[in-house]
Amino acid sequence: MIKSKRKHEEELLASQSEGEDGAMCLISKDEDVEQSKRRQSSLEFKRALDHQVELRRKHVESVSERTQEEEQEQLRQLAILDRRAKESTQESLDKVHKQGQELLEDKEGRRQQLEKEQKCCKVQNMILLQHALDLERRQLQAEQIKRDQGKNAAFEYVQCLREQAKVEAENTEHVNRIRDA
Repeated sequence: MIKSKRKHEEELLASQSEGEDGAMCLISKDEDVEQSKRRQSSLEFKRALDHQVELRRKHVESVSERTQEEEQEQLRQLAILDRRAKESTQESLDKVHKQGQELLEDKEGRRQQLEKEQKCCKVQNMILLQHALDLERRQLQAEQIKRDQGKNAAFEYVQCLREQAKVEAENTEHVNRIRDA
């Protein structure tokens, strides 16, 4: 009977050490899964941001090309007007000058509009980036809390098993003293 109790105590101590290793292994696996999910989420969010940036870049390029084409057309028109101006009287010179001014004002207005659009795009990108960083930060904090809770639960479980082992050892010792007495 005493031999079986000793054997039982040895098995209990062995299972306690296995329980600690198992709990730590489960915590490690949970952390790996959480990190994998977070990486996947980050990659998807980065792809979405990259896609938006690419669309904005293409939009700006198309606007820029359109503006260049318009400017080339305006320069061609100005060249024609300039040639006509040289051939015409003072009245036509004034008219050409006025049209040239209008073209320059239009060009300046388009340039200012393009600058506004670019600034707006930059602000939107900064807002998106800040939002992404905030989400990432919150995710990391939530994951850290979960890891801490898991570690604390595992630690409490191990402590409970140790306490049970101590109580059983004391009970066994007490029973042994009673038998010996």
